[in-house]
Amino acid sequence: MTGEIGTSAAQLLTGAAEPAYVCPPAEPARAVGPDGVAPLAGPFCVSEQAARRSSPSSRGAGSQLSEKTLGGCGDVASLTKWRFDAAIRYPSGMPTNATKSPRQHWVDFLDSVERAREELGSPNVVWYRGHSDATWKLLPTLVRFANGYDLEQEAFFEFKRAGARLFAKRDNDWEILFDMQHYWIPTRLLDWTESLGVAIAFIAFTQYQGDEDSVLYILDPTALNRRSGLNEIKRVPDDIEFGYRRIYWEKKPFAPRYPIAALPTMQSERLFAQRGVFTIHGDDPSPVEALCPDAVKRVVLKRAAKPAAREFVEYANLNEYTIYPDIVGMAGHIRRKLFHI
Repeated sequence: MTGEIGTSAAQLLTGAAEPAYVCPPAEPARAVGPDGVAPLAGPFCVSEQAARRSSPSSRGAGSQLSEKTLGGCGDVASLTKWRFDAAIRYPSGMPTNATKSPRQHWVDFLDSVERAREELGSPNVVWYRGHSDATWKLLPTLVRFANGYDLEQEAFFEFKRAGARLFAKRDNDWEILFDMQHYWIPTRLLDWTESLGVAIAFIAFTQYQGDEDSVLYILDPTALNRRSGLNEIKRVPDDIEFGYRRIYWEKKPFAPRYPIAALPTMQSERLFAQRGVFTIHGDDPSPVEALCPDAVKRVVLKRAAKPAAREFVEYANLNEYTIYPDIVGMAGHIRRKLFHI
C-alpha cells in the first residue's frame, strides 16, 4: 500500500510494495516514530526497493550494493535493521508531513540542527540565536535605523552621562556598551547564547502571532572572526588592544567591515543566566548571514513543532524568570504562568 499513510508493517517485512516515505539521496535524514524516537540511531537515506535488495535473502553470494545505490549510506546491515525496526515501530505505516505529531516535527528540527553543525565543520564552539519570525535577519538594533551609525556616539555619551548615578562605576567603554544592550538602547551588538535551550526559550517567549515559522541561527564564532583576519574569539574588555572607541570610532588599527565575535565578562545576572555572548557589527550594514555565509547556518523551526518546543522549554525549567533573573523577568513569568499572556 502506498499513499499518504505510507507502507504497512507487513509490506515492509515482505518487500511487497514501494513506500511512500523516501528521503532524497542528497540529503540524509532520520525516520522518527510517533513517540519521537528514531528506529535507527544512524542516518539513513534509501528507498524500500534498495533496502529489499540489501537483505541477505534477496542477494546472491557475489552481488554487491554500492554506496551510490544506497543513497550515500553504504551500510547494508544497518539498512536491513532499519527496515525491520520500522516495520515493528510503525505498524500503520511510516509517518508523512501530513501525519506527523508536534514531537515528530521537533525531532526533525533537532536532526536539522545536528546537520547544520556538521555543515559548519562540527566546530568545538558554536553559538545560537533564536528568532520567533523566520523572516528576521541577523541585524543589531543600531543597524536597523537608517541613521543608526550617525547616532552611535551621541547615544553612548548620553547613556553614560544619564546613568552615572544609577550604575556602579564602569571601568571601560565595553562595560558601558553591555549595559546599553542590557536596557535595549540600540547598539552594534547582537546577542547570542552558548546554550541551545536558551535560544529556543527566546523563540517561545517572544512569539507574536503564534502561527508563523521561527528560525534558529547557528554560528561558528571562530570562522566568523577569520573573515576579519583574527585567529580567535575576542575577549572584551580583557583585550586592551581591542578598544571599543579605538576600533569602531577611530578605525585603528583597522576599520572593521565584518562582524566580530566577542566573549564579554559576565557583569550582570542576565548575561550569566543567558550564557550571553555577542557579535559586534562592522561598518557594512548587511546582515551577518549575507556577510559571512560560511560561518552561519539557519534552521527553521516549523510552527507545527512549537508545541513540543514549548514542552521542552518547560521541562528544562527555562522561563522568563530563569533567563531574566530580575523583577522584569519575574513579572513576565507570573503573567505567562497564571494569566497566559
